[in-house]
Amino acid sequence: MSLDDAKVAFVGKTRNVKAYQFGSQVSYMAPDGSVYLWFPGNPVVLQGKWSFKESGGFRPYAGKPVSETSLCFDYGPNTVNAWSRRRSGTECIPSDTAVLTTVESESGDVFGLAGRTEVPFVLPREKTTLADLRKRVGLRS
Repeated sequence: MSLDDAKVAFVGKTRNVKAYQFGSQVSYMAPDGSVYLWFPGNPVVLQGKWSFKESGGFRPYAGKPVSETSLCFDYGPNTVNAWSRRRSGTECIPSDTAVLTTVESESGDVFGLAGRTEVPFVLPREKTTLADLRKRVGLRS
């Protein structure tokens, strides 16, 4: 995925992401490089930073160099990444993978995560939809 495609897919969007054994997680990536995460079981909105990292490569079947973009997150020194079990630090995933794990996405900060420290309610460890979350929070579609 190119950097321009990644910007369109993620920046300024609220995403519902498959969190596999954790259920669904909801995040908002603000244009200023801040990210806000509503993670199952957490009573607070995790605030962090996001960035893109580009790397070049050559795909023989494409016959030309390609640019690959990774999406990177850093939630600060006092956090543990649920996926890798590592404390703090920046974690990057290929943007193509991030697209595949995105169940749905909407423009804007749908749940006002950027203005909250506490989550609207603690997400259970089950899959859900943005529409179901809107209803539970009392928001119209």
